[in-house]
Amino acid sequence: MAIACLDRGINVVSEKPLAATLAEGQSLVEAAERSRAKIAVCFQNRYNLPVLAMRAAIESGDIGEIVAAHATVFWHRTAQYYRDRPWRGTWIGGGGGLLMNQAIHTLDLLQWLVGDVESVAGSVSTRSLADVIEVEDTAEITLNHASGVRSLFYATLANGVNSPVTIDIVTERATLQLRGDLTITHANGSVETVAELPARLGERSYWGISHQVLIRDFYDHLGDGAPFWINPREAFKSLRIIKDVYAQSFVGS
Repeated sequence: MAIACLDRGINVVSEKPLAATLAEGQSLVEAAERSRAKIAVCFQNRYNLPVLAMRAAIESGDIGEIVAAHATVFWHRTAQYYRDRPWRGTWIGGGGGLLMNQAIHTLDLLQWLVGDVESVAGSVSTRSLADVIEVEDTAEITLNHASGVRSLFYATLANGVNSPVTIDIVTERATLQLRGDLTITHANGSVETVAELPARLGERSYWGISHQVLIRDFYDHLGDGAPFWINPREAFKSLRIIKDVYAQSFVGS
């Protein structure tokens, strides 16, 4: 559908993941780059205020080069969650499980903050929902970045509750810890924090408010002639990481 719209000059906002396979993702990259229309891929957590502050602190150079990084997603999903929407638990319906449906946002942030990934080593498994789903509910990945930094990623849906996503980045002169809010502890002992905007109440309040921020930014840039910054080529990066891990685990396609 996205390719059909782009080929007709219709602007598109697409949810993650970019596609179910690398071949489909590459087709969407090519469609976006030949179209006069714009497309955004909804990695809305890049607009979270603490994440933006994290990126700005790293890019400033004031805290030195990145030394190490890791991220975690300890979430909970029930069997009923998958029974309510059976596509979620199948390779053909969702293209994958935890990595494609839930943890892809944190994986995207890790590679965006630390830098492009050259290679990965990882595995996926189904630890708590194997009697309900055919896809993974747990993943562990080591990412080797172009800068020479190595980061670690662990995610699971086998936790008893939905705990806060964590991203920790250690630089030469500071430690950055994301737990909803951001805490930056400098080598000189000073500490600064950046709070996330309060979420609206409701069933999906955990989404935060950044969807609307991304969509507003997309509309604001429709006339500037440049591709939207979170475009299919950018979104292909996380898809490639996930598919590399699936291949190493001999699952998916």
